[in-house]
Amino acid sequence: MNRSLLNRSPGRSRGGFISTSALILLLVVGVVALAALRLWDVVLPLALGVVVVFILVGNGFLARWLARCLQEAAFFQKPQGFGGMSAIVLLGDGNIVEPNTGEALPGWLAYSRIERACELYHSATAGGASCRVIVTGDDSGDLGVTKEPVYSQRLRALGVRAADIRVEGKGRNTYRQAELTSEILKAERYDRIFMVTSGLHMKRALRYFLHFEVSAIPVASDFVTGRITLLPLGSNFAIADIALHQYAGLLRLRIYNALGWNK
Repeated sequence: MNRSLLNRSPGRSRGGFISTSALILLLVVGVVALAALRLWDVVLPLALGVVVVFILVGNGFLARWLARCLQEAAFFQKPQGFGGMSAIVLLGDGNIVEPNTGEALPGWLAYSRIERACELYHSATAGGASCRVIVTGDDSGDLGVTKEPVYSQRLRALGVRAADIRVEGKGRNTYRQAELTSEILKAERYDRIFMVTSGLHMKRALRYFLHFEVSAIPVASDFVTGRITLLPLGSNFAIADIALHQYAGLLRLRIYNALGWNK
């Protein structure tokens, strides 16, 4: 069976999407090149477009709009009870090695997700419900510096029983994580499935899991918005980059499905 194109990611990379800053830089280079050729009828509109995009992104207008469209109100509603056997799917953010100590750490986006997953777990078990935390996106096994998966260590430190933790450690992108985790979920019976990830990532994650016939209750671990400012902020560019990456992933899934590439 042919592997879906969305599963193909070189090595441990999770990137592959050009940033808005890089795009603006490329446009500036294009403006300079066209100016050198004295193509003024093209230079002036392009230069104006570069300035407008820079202002819209850097001053927070575009970043705020992109983020708001991705983060639906339903993602932030408190779950109403836990029935029977529940699964909490924790979407990780990979791992990094701290250069001074050599310690493996979760990716910087993962900490709020870990905390929210633990909060859900304790809410479920306090009410007498059975609950399991399924971690996907932990590639600490590839780092060779830890025997126990990093996310499992963090979850146990926050009170999650080791017997209630299961780690899917092979998925290197959201699509592959959805594919492998769906196999785990379907192998056991769960009355409710909760998905924990960042607010900006939630819509794409839900869509990818639904592609594999897994319907989950969203529980966003954070809310992100652009800051409207007089001077451009780097954080607004970062938010726009992450948001555009999510939109690109959603569009790519739709296109690949239409072309029959996601078999």
